[in-house]
Amino acid sequence: MEDVGLALGDALRVALGQDAPIARFGEAHVPLDETLSRAVVDLSGRPYCVFEAEMPSVILGNGYQVEMTREFFVAFAM
Repeated sequence: MEDVGLALGDALRVALGQDAPIARFGEAHVPLDETLSRAVVDLSGRPYCVFEAEMPSVILGNGYQVEMTREFFVAFAM
C-alpha cells in the first residue's frame, strides 16, 4: 500500500506541474452513511498527513489489509 501511495502522489505532482492555475488549498466535509468525513488538501510543497480514523484489522477481497489505509495516505502525502 505504501508503494501505491508513493506512486500516486508522484503522479499527482507531475500532473499538476509547476504552473497549474489552481488554488493552493481546499477542504470539504462530506457526510457518508453514518460518519462525517473531512479532507483538507494543501499543495504548498510541505508534506504532512494527519489520519485520525480507527481501522479494523480485517482483510478485504484478495488481500487488502484495511489497517494499511493510514500508510497509503501518509505515503501519498509524502
